[in-house]
Amino acid sequence: FPYKMGVLFAHVILAFLSSSVALTSFPSRRLLKPLRALKTAATTDIDTASLKSEITTLQQELIDREEKDRQATFAAFDQNKDGGISDDELMKGLYNKFGVDYPKQAIMQAIIENDSNKSGLLEEAEFDLIAIRRLLNSERILLNSVSDAFKSIQSLNSKGMTISEMASAPRSTVYLYNDPKNKRAQVEAALAKVFSWDASQANKVMMKAHRKGKASCGEWDTQRAKQLCSALRSEDLIAQVEPVVASSVSVIEEGAAEVPFRILASATYLLPLLDGAGDFGKHFLVDGLPLLGAVLAPLISLYNAVPFLGLGLFILFSTQSQNKELPRLLRFNMQQAMLLDIALFVPGLVQFLPFDESLKSALAEPCSDIVFVSLFLIITYTCLTNIITGKSPDKLPFISKAATTSIDQQFDQ
Repeated sequence: FPYKMGVLFAHVILAFLSSSVALTSFPSRRLLKPLRALKTAATTDIDTASLKSEITTLQQELIDREEKDRQATFAAFDQNKDGGISDDELMKGLYNKFGVDYPKQAIMQAIIENDSNKSGLLEEAEFDLIAIRRLLNSERILLNSVSDAFKSIQSLNSKGMTISEMASAPRSTVYLYNDPKNKRAQVEAALAKVFSWDASQANKVMMKAHRKGKASCGEWDTQRAKQLCSALRSEDLIAQVEPVVASSVSVIEEGAAEVPFRILASATYLLPLLDGAGDFGKHFLVDGLPLLGAVLAPLISLYNAVPFLGLGLFILFSTQSQNKELPRLLRFNMQQAMLLDIALFVPGLVQFLPFDESLKSALAEPCSDIVFVSLFLIITYTCLTNIITGKSPDKLPFISKAATTSIDQQFDQ
């Protein structure tokens, strides 16, 4: 028992050290002050007037801070300091702040929509950056679609191709690949610049590349696809052009490429399975499912025979689940298997409750069976989801959310 408690304590310490929650995510002391006062007011008879005053003051401070930020942004955009932002200043300011080169027509339309006094400039009272970007993104999507179609037709028409030949011309897909060095904001800005996407579309493609290893950016004629691919590479991203092939072939190839990672992701759950079988599955594996017990018996023997094998696997999962060069599917399952193994500590505490020994003996077998059967069903769900769909089995309450948070926060940093 002391050995198991020591290993378990090391597990908990490692899980705490591998946590990626940053201290900056917590509210400031200033924000917590009224919350503490509210808690005190619920248990004591203090005057709530001071609490209301504190909250009102905090709200005003937040409003003042937002106004100062807006004024500072306006001053940065107004380069000639004439009190108004022209179309050129707005275009340059947006590029400097967000790294996106908006079309000239969209910039002019944004100024017309927000110029309430018809001066031809955006004055400070008319400057609403959020509304401007929302309008620009909607305008940009339409202009980009028309522009891409026009460029493709123009390129093919210059080669003397007819309409029917253009329709059957070779097409290629531009793929973005996950890489460990670029941060999320850099990838989003590059995608928005090259494809003239809004922030949500750029984020969607970026996160798909991160989770799946690669993501399709779209399909164009081969020449245009190569131009876009070169533009992505010039932004220091990993991109590749692949010719469009029959859907059946591409699905088979993609599934075959993911099979090894699906199997490895499922194998990570041997850690909680072997721990759970040794502590809670003795009765069930002998009386309930003897065939499963016969299969697991040599693995359990090996697991118990190698000193600190469980601790070694725990350390391996803890470190490699943060390795961005591995597929997200594998990293997510490492993290979830590790958390599931830690969760087995909770039912083990029952033996220390101040119950009568006869009652403990009577409840030991059925409670152990319930714990192991639940664990076995959870692992069955995770393995089937991994192997059949290739998607993360993220439907476990609490544990899946914690695993997702840990994996994705490491990517954000």
